[in-house]
Amino acid sequence: MSYLNEFNKKIQKNDYPGFLTLWEEYCNSDQLDADELIAILEVLRRSEMSANLGRHIERMLPLWHTCADPEKSYELIKLMLDVQHATSDVMAQEAMKILEKRFGSAPRFQEKLKILGLRSKDKIQGCIRNFELLNHLEKGNFVLHPAGWGVGEILDVSFLREEFSVEFELVAGKKTLSFTTAYKTLDPISKEHIFAQRFTQADQLEAYAKKEPVAFIKKFLTELGPKTAGEIKDELCDLVIPQDSWTKWWQQTRAKLKKDSMLECPDDLKQPFRLRKEEVTYEDRLKKLFADSTQDAPSVISVIYSFFRDFPDSLKNTAVRNLAQMHLSNLTTAQALKTSEQMMICMLLEDMGQEEKKQELVKIVKNEQDLVPVFQEIDIISLKKRFLLLIKQERHDWKMLFELFLLHIDYSPLRDYVFQELSSSGATKELHAFVQKLLLHPYDAPDGFIWLFQKGMEDEVFLKEYLLTVSRLFEGLLILLSRLESSSANKSLTKKIMAMIIDDRFSLVRQVMKQASIDELKEFLLLSTKCQSLTEHELKIFQSLAEVAQPSLGKEKQKHSSISEANVIWCTQEGYHKIQKRVHHIATVETVDNAKEIETARGHGDLRENAEFKAALERRDRLQSELKILSDQISLARILSRDDIDLDEVGVGCIVECVDNKGHQEIFTILGPWEADTDKNILSYQSKLAQSLAGKVKGDKFKLHEKELTITNIKSYLD
Repeated sequence: MSYLNEFNKKIQKNDYPGFLTLWEEYCNSDQLDADELIAILEVLRRSEMSANLGRHIERMLPLWHTCADPEKSYELIKLMLDVQHATSDVMAQEAMKILEKRFGSAPRFQEKLKILGLRSKDKIQGCIRNFELLNHLEKGNFVLHPAGWGVGEILDVSFLREEFSVEFELVAGKKTLSFTTAYKTLDPISKEHIFAQRFTQADQLEAYAKKEPVAFIKKFLTELGPKTAGEIKDELCDLVIPQDSWTKWWQQTRAKLKKDSMLECPDDLKQPFRLRKEEVTYEDRLKKLFADSTQDAPSVISVIYSFFRDFPDSLKNTAVRNLAQMHLSNLTTAQALKTSEQMMICMLLEDMGQEEKKQELVKIVKNEQDLVPVFQEIDIISLKKRFLLLIKQERHDWKMLFELFLLHIDYSPLRDYVFQELSSSGATKELHAFVQKLLLHPYDAPDGFIWLFQKGMEDEVFLKEYLLTVSRLFEGLLILLSRLESSSANKSLTKKIMAMIIDDRFSLVRQVMKQASIDELKEFLLLSTKCQSLTEHELKIFQSLAEVAQPSLGKEKQKHSSISEANVIWCTQEGYHKIQKRVHHIATVETVDNAKEIETARGHGDLRENAEFKAALERRDRLQSELKILSDQISLARILSRDDIDLDEVGVGCIVECVDNKGHQEIFTILGPWEADTDKNILSYQSKLAQSLAGKVKGDKFKLHEKELTITNIKSYLD
């Protein structure tokens, strides 16, 4: 499609004279590439040059007449009429012929031609596309509003008034549109179209997408054209597949799409998924993979292993096996291979039917003096496992080798296998020594210690068998974290440990601290301060959780500290839940409603003078601001407990009873800003009056509105 690229360049540069010259050249050619011309006309239809070039479109008619494919011929004349801006008897006659041939027996055919203005030949631009829409306007049919209203179901049609009513999925209420407006804004879609089904049969469509994900995506791409992963998510996430299921569903679906021979799956997120016109054979796929990779041993081994893993059926294809074997054989003759590479090649060739390679593998395993580096250099997990099985079968010293491997395994299931084999063989003493070594020096084998920690936290029997405690493991984890932070090479492990610590609102830390002694808790708090990855806020959570486990760890309260602490927002359990509900309501209800308001207002016309649109945007800003403020506050919230309330002096959580000089009683309750209610004398601890009361004790006096009040009692709000 060389002409398409040239036309695109002219359009991008707004080079109208150049485009016109190229158009003349194209029209005078003697061979039609229908697909290329369709693509050119689609680009032209959406460009600013369409209005100027429209009057030259009919010069394409002689070449168009040579098109032998009826469907492509129809698509071409429809696109040519889309950009035809000048009145043309010739183009009008061609349009009439096409419409009579396709729709001559349709109800109200002549009336529809009259409505379009085609019978008088005074309106021909877009006449075929407009006729398709007009012919589609029947009760129960569906249309698509590409600019944001979504799918609409036609409720009623009046050819007399030249208007129809429709209900859209993203706009509230019934809309009445004129035929003229519909030509400009709507596209007809079938009842089987994925968007129509999304509108009317969401549950059935979701079930189909989950049961037949590849067929579903093929249908999606057939009806909507090539789409990137992001665009697919925009159309399907929540509308077809629930958001909480999306990530898992898309990962599984994408893995299956890669294996389909009729789909082109991009590696770049910015590139679209496409349907292929012709099936790609396994051999073609493998050739392309080889062409895109370097020809060194690791690359070739990785390509072949990954290919047969993804397409296991291809092992039955002789041509594919021969191609893979040829590349592997070339490696053995052209390069000096490492022992690990020789082993992986032998394993792959054995999988392809060369059973004699098994003996080569046995020979390497029996004769190699140092198998540890060989094991480390095999970077494909399943081949590592085969290597271990072979060692167990062929080496009498396999137990000693397995003990060495334990320190060099970074894949937990593989370490589980080695550990279980040693355990079942009676190597108890050696395994105890290995566990103690990890405990004493966790940074010597970080992956190994993390494996030990997770196994110990999940398996009480394992803890008892190897004389471990949860506290000892957690201490080692904090020591390891502080050591790993000093090296940029350990970022992934640092992130993994941090995720373990803070996930599920520090549930791991809570579990550990419940079982720890006071001395162990003090050690945890000391070690946590040495971990740079833990923020000040997270360190405070550590302190709070330790105080919950051992209240005696609570620092001696300083006067007014709780009531004036700037980075804490005190609240009750009810107040906390109230703000949580407000945040959830903004995020899931008000923001969604506001988005619909914006789209509805956008459809009312000129945005510069659209008061509804401006008001909707202002509401969006207010909602976003409130959501951010409340979300930030929630992260600082601390729920009042009885231990937080000191009845010896006025502070947050106190009910303060007072009397004035005349014996009249007044009661003030001091809570957080979320519960403040001046009508009920509930003060925010941040208010001036609450700050002036802070620290006062029973019998103290204070002034309020020129009255002197005396504190007679201090009670707890939670009692």
